[in-house]
Amino acid sequence: MSPIKLFKIIVEILSIIALANGNLVTLDGECPFARLKPPQNAVIPILKGKYNVIAETSSGPLNRTDIQMLLKQSSKDSIVMTQRFLYPENDQCYDIKIHSKALERIGVFDVKYQVAPDTSPVGFTGYYIALEPRTLFGIGLLCHNLPNSKYDVDIAVLSGLTDKYDQAMQERVQKIFKEQNIPQLYQYMVPVPQNHKCDFSMEEIVDSFRPSPDALPDSTDSTVPDLPIYL
Repeated sequence: MSPIKLFKIIVEILSIIALANGNLVTLDGECPFARLKPPQNAVIPILKGKYNVIAETSSGPLNRTDIQMLLKQSSKDSIVMTQRFLYPENDQCYDIKIHSKALERIGVFDVKYQVAPDTSPVGFTGYYIALEPRTLFGIGLLCHNLPNSKYDVDIAVLSGLTDKYDQAMQERVQKIFKEQNIPQLYQYMVPVPQNHKCDFSMEEIVDSFRPSPDALPDSTDSTVPDLPIYL
């Protein structure tokens, strides 16, 4: 193998490591799930479409920008979230996948989180700690416990109407963190610069509103509730 090719491989590996560590915050203790109160409308059929990630957790400066999130229902109880972002170090856009399966408690999900491109997914528990479909606003939280009495947490503020994390939005988010009994995590929220260099195409966005065949309800299943449609 030539030195140049080896150098490129090393740079790529280091980039993946940097991306994986970019938005995860490691803290002492255990995931604060017992204190969280997910909204009762955080159900699979409502979780769809494209959002800007206007703020996310970080223990230092963000190493990714222009973060977008596309939600698509993949089965009756699951969604796939595609996170697309720009890595400024090489000016390239990347995708990572987050597979979420609804658990018995509304708003809580078993999550397989690909924390960086070309890596194996990691098991997390996911929560929506805020979801307002009519204003296209939400806050998602992912967390998993580590074996050394620490935990990793990743929180994203989602908005389909704005790409600005302005003062009013910051106050709104801080209020939600207090209501959810996790005010200590607000200090790690960092605004995400948005220049829309990694936007999803219109075809991808339209497709996200079309559930996969496995997600379509059985016409004979009388247990499927009628749900409101939010545009």
